[in-house]
Amino acid sequence: MRKMIYTLILGSLFPILTMGQSTISLSFTCFDNLQHIAADSFRVMNLTQGGDTVLYHPDSVLLLEGTAQIGEFLPYNPKSFKLEQNYPNPFSENTSFEVQLPKSGKLFVDVHNSTGQLTTSFVAELPAGAHRFSFFPGNEIFYFVNPRFQDSRKVLKMCALGENSNGCDLKYTGYEKTFEGDFHSDTNLKSAKSTTDFMYTQGDKLAIVAFNALGQSGCFDAPVSDTLYEIQFATNIPCPGIDSLEYEGQYYHTIQIYDQCWMKENLNVGLQLNSTNPQTDNGTVEKYCLLNDVAQCDRYGGIYTWDEMMNYSSEEGSQGICPAGWHVASDDDFKVLEGAIDSNYGIGDPEWENFNENGIDAGTKMKSTSGWSNGGNGTDSFGFSALWGGFLYQGMWAGGNLFGTLFTSTSYGEKSDKAIHRGFSWMYTGSERDKDLKSHARPIRCIKN
Repeated sequence: MRKMIYTLILGSLFPILTMGQSTISLSFTCFDNLQHIAADSFRVMNLTQGGDTVLYHPDSVLLLEGTAQIGEFLPYNPKSFKLEQNYPNPFSENTSFEVQLPKSGKLFVDVHNSTGQLTTSFVAELPAGAHRFSFFPGNEIFYFVNPRFQDSRKVLKMCALGENSNGCDLKYTGYEKTFEGDFHSDTNLKSAKSTTDFMYTQGDKLAIVAFNALGQSGCFDAPVSDTLYEIQFATNIPCPGIDSLEYEGQYYHTIQIYDQCWMKENLNVGLQLNSTNPQTDNGTVEKYCLLNDVAQCDRYGGIYTWDEMMNYSSEEGSQGICPAGWHVASDDDFKVLEGAIDSNYGIGDPEWENFNENGIDAGTKMKSTSGWSNGGNGTDSFGFSALWGGFLYQGMWAGGNLFGTLFTSTSYGEKSDKAIHRGFSWMYTGSERDKDLKSHARPIRCIKN
């Protein structure tokens, strides 16, 4: 099979291209509402193959450079030979980087300038573990670190802002037996662990996360061409330029939560049916209302089977019965939201792949501040205002004012007769990820494309 395999170049744009190669450029910029702001770092994680990498301010461009090859790419191996991105980068007087060895052996580290001239080097027999180095620049701007261990090579690019009249120098500065230490002191940067064991093949899903003093924000994507990511950090305000909208006779507010623009209310469109009557593909949107009371739809939104809310499409993230330019929120949409607001597990963390209750307090931060029984109200910290309101389960109303759920547009299982939903409970502080039959009916939320 012929695949495009991408390796990584970090930092400012710098042409290192060879015949037969193609390059995807990923660029990043951040906003707080309409004001441009700087990020401390950008972390890119490959959620399909594994591996991640980090760009530190002011770097904001990542190049995925690839060649067409025959056969499969090598899988990511977390116990392999690794080279950590240097910090800081760019740097003035000196910078530090880390080389991780999976076992004992001889390590060679060469540093070249942009013309390929060797400026300094290191060689020693070293044990398995994380080995740290400090580099002091000479009169060049760009340097390339090239460590070699057995048959493996790595490379990273460093940018020097100052000059050192004493010439280049490379010093060995430390050793740890485990790979768990992180020598960066900034909290946000510590949350963005850097590795260059990163490969990308078209179709891979990436988590793209920006960090600064406001928190973390980002998205999931599978880029196939040059892409600019404009990452929003504004929270708990109407979506910039879309304060509200009217759709099918109903009025909806919007809420910006980091990089996502949500409807603040559950969707409420369609012709009401009694819960004993099935919703069918007849060209008319149909809904149920809690306890068959139309007033409950005005409060909690309509309640839909999966096929009805998807407008009988099976494509994840499709418009469904949402307005044009919006779509039924997917499982991934909720994972990004939860990772952005939870106090412990960030965007792209494996925690959000689990079923049942996830996270530390994402559920509490998403729940409304009133209406939940037994002291189960939320803080609604970001204006999502998740409600209880019940759902239709095997023809019976369930949930009461103890539980609330939202269907996602994501199918589950080989039979595709189930879909993933989010749940909120009076007794949970996290959010609940679960799956259920598509024939059951639940409320939904729309999110801007």
